[in-house]
Amino acid sequence: MVTSTVVPSSSDKPYGITNIKAYIPFMLDLERMNYDAWHDVFETHCVAFSVNDHLNPPNDKAADTSDKKEWNCVDALVKIWIFGTMTQSLTQKINKKNQTVADLWRALENLFRDNKDARAMQLVCNIPFKI
Repeated sequence: MVTSTVVPSSSDKPYGITNIKAYIPFMLDLERMNYDAWHDVFETHCVAFSVNDHLNPPNDKAADTSDKKEWNCVDALVKIWIFGTMTQSLTQKINKKNQTVADLWRALENLFRDNKDARAMQLVCNIPFKI
């Protein structure tokens, strides 16, 4: 008797994730300013599941891909992962209609980088100076 083993292709790997919080054990939170750690862990997760091209698609890969439907499906899945790893208030702040993962990824970076600079300035301004 001959048995065959079906090995899932790399494009099937992302669909096996049912609980993103098992892979990303903390929530992205604007108040905690934990973007750098979250970004690193999330990006590593995407590399491991072969979907990192959705974070920074080269030259609008979605337009170049032969299977636009599959691209959009995986893009939606990665977007669900992102929203599943951030606070509700942050999701409400950052979510836009028809936003791709790449759009969301850039918006998060811009939000946290801008806020980091503003927070640093606030901290400097609150330091009492003694002469």
